[in-house]
Amino acid sequence: MSANIVNFEELQTLTASKSLSVQQDDFSVKVVSSEDPFFWVRVQKSDDGEIIVTDFNSGSLPQLTLNIALRKAVKQLYSPTPDNITFKNIIPVKSSSPHQTQSYEGPVNTIRAACEGFARTSRKVVSSFRVVPEGRKFNVVVALS
Repeated sequence: MSANIVNFEELQTLTASKSLSVQQDDFSVKVVSSEDPFFWVRVQKSDDGEIIVTDFNSGSLPQLTLNIALRKAVKQLYSPTPDNITFKNIIPVKSSSPHQTQSYEGPVNTIRAACEGFARTSRKVVSSFRVVPEGRKFNVVVALS
């Protein structure tokens, strides 16, 4: 009797990656999923080499899929790994309770996990992670080194 050893993480990554496709125009790269029409990541390149994530929605897909989509979008725009990523105009999550205020925790944790995964696969580390308020929304500015 023989057994096959399967790396579960590799299998999950392969499955998540297969559902993603890259769309590019003159201004940005958008990664979408055939499994969820509400999933997308849109990235644009700035003149100074910074990555700007202008829009993302993980839909009902797991964090791993969002991590892979971010890597695919950045790879399409850059050959070297950039040093900065900015997530623009993030909307805080509204609480269901009328006595609680809006929370940044959910979106910030999702962004942090995506950036840590990106850094790990790029052989870098997240050296700075800042939440910067901008009106009723916020930006997350991440430095990699």
